Amino acid sequence: MPPVTLRAKPQPVSTVGWFSRSEPPPGLTIERDPERVASCKLAVGDDVWPTHLAAALGVPTVMLLPAAADWLWGTALGASPWYRALELVRDDDQATLAARLAV
Repeated sequence: MPPVTLRAKPQPVSTVGWFSRSEPPPGLTIERDPERVASCKLAVGDDVWPTHLAAALGVPTVMLLPAAADWLWGTALGASPWYRALELVRDDDQATLAARLAV
């Protein structure tokens, strides 16, 4: 059975939840408060709880993984086996991140 999406309905906002140690690209309207992640159009973060929360709520989420990521994430990038709304991207893959932020 596929995971259940918990997000009640999409919210028409332009903010990006940013939960990463790296700085966001200039020009983005970002939200760093985990309590507001459900209203974001996209969330980007490291392997931290606000990123997991966003994915569990069904917010389209990009998790930035280091080269030596936890073994639970496996070796494959792209769609996550744990959350339907989560995409796994290497933290040094700026081209893929830029493409996701342009959407």
